[in-house]
Amino acid sequence: MEKRNESLPQILIDYIDALVKRAGGGSKVRLDIREELWCHFVDALAGLENEQVREKSARELIESFGDMNMLAKLIKRGKKRCRPLWQKVLLRSLFVLCALIVGMVVYAVWFLMGSPAPSVDYLARLNTMTQPAAAAAENAWPHYEKAIALYVEPEEVDKARDLPEAAPGNGLDEAPERTDNRRLSTVIGGIAGGHTYTPFGRLKPEEQAAVSTWLDRNEEAWKHYLEASRKTYCYRPYDVGDAEGHPMLRNVLLPHLGSVRNLARVGVWRSERQAYENKAAEAVETCLTLLRAGRHWHQEKGTLIEQLVGQAIMRLGLEQIIVTTAQSDFSADQLAAIQRDLAAICTDGFPTTAMDTERLMFEDTVQHSFTKGGPGGGHIAPKAFNGMIQEFIGGGDELAYLSLGLHAGRDRTLKMGSMLYDRMEQIVAMSPYHVREGAIEKIDTLLEADGKWRYALLRAMIPGINRVGEMRYQSKALYEATLTILAAKRWQRDKGTLPENLEQLKNAGYIAALPADPYSADPLKYNIRDGDFVLYSVGSDFDDDGGTRDVEHVWGRAEPGADRVFWPVN
Repeated sequence: MEKRNESLPQILIDYIDALVKRAGGGSKVRLDIREELWCHFVDALAGLENEQVREKSARELIESFGDMNMLAKLIKRGKKRCRPLWQKVLLRSLFVLCALIVGMVVYAVWFLMGSPAPSVDYLARLNTMTQPAAAAAENAWPHYEKAIALYVEPEEVDKARDLPEAAPGNGLDEAPERTDNRRLSTVIGGIAGGHTYTPFGRLKPEEQAAVSTWLDRNEEAWKHYLEASRKTYCYRPYDVGDAEGHPMLRNVLLPHLGSVRNLARVGVWRSERQAYENKAAEAVETCLTLLRAGRHWHQEKGTLIEQLVGQAIMRLGLEQIIVTTAQSDFSADQLAAIQRDLAAICTDGFPTTAMDTERLMFEDTVQHSFTKGGPGGGHIAPKAFNGMIQEFIGGGDELAYLSLGLHAGRDRTLKMGSMLYDRMEQIVAMSPYHVREGAIEKIDTLLEADGKWRYALLRAMIPGINRVGEMRYQSKALYEATLTILAAKRWQRDKGTLPENLEQLKNAGYIAALPADPYSADPLKYNIRDGDFVLYSVGSDFDDDGGTRDVEHVWGRAEPGADRVFWPVN
């Protein structure tokens, strides 16, 4: 290069060095630029021998090239355009990759730093929504509260009977027992799994004595429970303890529900003992007390769990009325009075299941889980959502953070939630038969339409709504079956024979309407057999099995097939 430069004036050599330096690029690129400039200048000066002429021509050439900075930029662009395709693709891919990495880092920082900004006090809204406009003197809660405080657990009676404590890690019913003296909690049973227990009259003498002791020790608690049931309404303000700021509705404390269920068991066994002592009218009145109490908790504006507990208590009362009717010889007037009392408790039929509180709880959870503002109205706040995932479905951090990047924004989540709760209200208002025949699109199908994690928060919160609606219609069928049984027995007292069919009862005014079967399009099945009548639903298999019972599955099952038999009593 030094030998080649000897053929050019120094001014051009300096110009080439400066231009190559400004053009930049790799060594090969710089060498190519230098080669092209050298060839250009050599050709331009060819034939000029005089040094002064060559110097003058060199200056003119430099001036004709124009601004050096602009020329350097043009050279750079030209070299880029002349690159091979694979180099262009590679360089652009690297540029895009770097941009994506930077963008993801910025997004991650923005996303992880996001925090909820709750602004609505949904707890206050819930309390306002559920508080009835009635006199405070008609509020049943103060009496329920006293009853709860006075309630005596079966374990207290077992201690007096000198029974062993429950085995560590086991339930009370699995505790060590003497073969001739069962624990009281085993004898009296519960209300969660259905109304199944050994009737009072079939208990061993020592078990009857234990039950009677337990009932006597709960006499004061029952008096307050009875007084509470006679009140017009039950209102207990919801609270979440000592939470600061905007409390979350999902943390509402409901410690009273367990005691309310326990007191219902007291009522069942009071009724059992009264019927055994031939006090049938008192036994029925005790059952009516359970129905009134259950109606308090099955209020349409309460939480879903309270509605389900109230529904369970009402089922206990209804089933016990049927049992008492089977054990007693009521007159036609007494049966008519029981019918009127039942109708007075459920003036508009068996209460519906309302989703208003569940909807409020969802909206409140959204404001505690999403940021406010920005794209989509806000995004999931990772820490808040991760805590909820672990609480609702037990997932770990990896599950939550997997969901976060894919989850819909605040606005779309609220819109989808509103649509789903509308759909749930439709489902709980339909019998299982009509849900199946109507081919209603399932909630899970709607949630998965946009991907498994698109609405992870809703998936975690939505209750088993089909089961909720089914339980309500089972309870409704039990209520209507009880009225029908009382009417059929009343007809028998009045006329000396059984009614030929349910239409005959309705046409004569003994029942207001035919009892609906939740698992078919027809009323409950009614047949006369062996001098008695059979009243049953076709059961959860949607198939009429002729009134066959399944002792373990009261509402039947697909195999081997069974029905829900209301009468005769098993």
